[in-house]
Amino acid sequence: MRVHHNCVAATFLGLAAVLALGCSDAIAPALPATGAIEITVLTAGAIVDLDADGYALIIDGGQPHAIAVNGALTIADVAPGNHLVGLSGLAATCTVTSPNPIEVNVTASKASTAAFSVSCAAPEECVGWYCDYSPIPG
Repeated sequence: MRVHHNCVAATFLGLAAVLALGCSDAIAPALPATGAIEITVLTAGAIVDLDADGYALIIDGGQPHAIAVNGALTIADVAPGNHLVGLSGLAATCTVTSPNPIEVNVTASKASTAAFSVSCAAPEECVGWYCDYSPIPG
């Protein structure tokens, strides 16, 4: 009978050890190591349609990302830290009226924001009510 009690005790202790290890907080789930930047652009002025192809966003001098003249874009998987976000690709008659570039501090697991304001004027080729909207040479 003693062998039977030892087997039951050993089985109980083994099961308790497995359950204790399975409930341990020693292995916590990893937090995302990156964040995101949410960018908005608001364009106003005489001729908003002049830049129908939109603008280009550049983060830290990298590859451009297309954004509409009145649009929003979220760039995911951005490393934590400070990043420069710039807006380019504007028509000759449009200017960025907000700071450009903008320094954005990205935190892991969070979305940081950057907002650009653009103002566009009518091209000089307008005579009276008629305007030639062909691209301005330059």
